[in-house]
Amino acid sequence: MAALIANVVGILLCWPLGIVGVVLAIIGLATASSSPGSARKCTLAAWIAFGVGLLISFAMILYWVLAAS
Repeated sequence: MAALIANVVGILLCWPLGIVGVVLAIIGLATASSSPGSARKCTLAAWIAFGVGLLISFAMILYWVLAAS
């Protein structure tokens, strides 16, 4: 769950918490044996949110580079 929250905040801030979300998602996958169903759903949501945040970040960088030239 912490990975999902970190990634949602990472999408809004477009940088720092996205990496934290990835680390927490990896930890969630490693400890998924205790409650595999909910852990997998939260981890999948965290990875999707990370991907969206990464795409937004790259789009913003591309925009800044093109706007500067």
